[in-house]
Amino acid sequence: MRLNGVRIRETEAVRIVPGLDVFVVQIQRDALARFPARTRLTVSLAGGGPLLFKGCTDAVVDVPHGAGDDPENIRIDKKGFLVQGQAGLAELQEGFLATYSAASAFFHREFGTPLFLLYGTLLGQQRGADFIPGDDDFDVGYWSDAGNASRVRDEAMDLVVRLVRGGFVVTLNREGRLFRLRLPGNPPACHLDVHAVWHEKGSVWIHPRANLDCKRGDFLPAMDSTMRGIDVLVPARPESFLASYYGSDWQIPNPAYSTAARPFAKWKLRLLRRAFVTPLEVARMQSKIGEPGARDEGMLVPIGSQSIYPLERYEQICDW
Repeated sequence: MRLNGVRIRETEAVRIVPGLDVFVVQIQRDALARFPARTRLTVSLAGGGPLLFKGCTDAVVDVPHGAGDDPENIRIDKKGFLVQGQAGLAELQEGFLATYSAASAFFHREFGTPLFLLYGTLLGQQRGADFIPGDDDFDVGYWSDAGNASRVRDEAMDLVVRLVRGGFVVTLNREGRLFRLRLPGNPPACHLDVHAVWHEKGSVWIHPRANLDCKRGDFLPAMDSTMRGIDVLVPARPESFLASYYGSDWQIPNPAYSTAARPFAKWKLRLLRRAFVTPLEVARMQSKIGEPGARDEGMLVPIGSQSIYPLERYEQICDW
């Protein structure tokens, strides 16, 4: 994808059926705010051939509040956010590790449950005990023996209540997916994506879109390891998870990789959504947590109930 002729994002198409390749490119609010007031977006193949938009090669985009940054300084990551400079990214990654250390200790102490690395975070750790170049998120998981998505949801609701009462900030997205976690005082970007991992219908399920040919023994007992010299936990057989999710070539870096365009059956999405919470269930959690003065600095933030204005406050507390 190009902005006024300058490449801002490169991604990979996924073949759904013969002759049909699909890709997804998102542009989030913070990135859009850096665009010129009027700009042209174009999408082309690696060989240079254009992909048409309503029969045209360009899409004219008006962003009246756009800051007008030089397109040469705009790069979009896989989730649609601005790619951070190296100094800012390094600081964010150090914050991830500090947050993980605190959360992992809490999970061990309060729940007797290991909090292990998952997805791209585990991928980078297994390749070189570090982050994947440019990685700006941190995925972790915990094993649940609840046995089905509904009971996993109920268990996660209890975890969230105890985490907030223990001083963590926990957020839920607009669909009610559980959950993200950060330390009070940290910026919203410095959060952990926390995923329940469970076995149901003969396979392992993990949000957002994982249904894997794995078993409990691939994850537990979690193993001690390190990442940038910091103690971390990884699944019992990390290569089993990574090969099942990313493919047998998971050790080979692929900067264009994106999960968003991968096919995923609707019935599987429906099963995963059984682990989402409703507004009524959010209210029940809030009731159990109590008034802000009854706990430390912890807070439950259901994004769907937050007003987008004033925008400054929204951006201070919301991380989805």
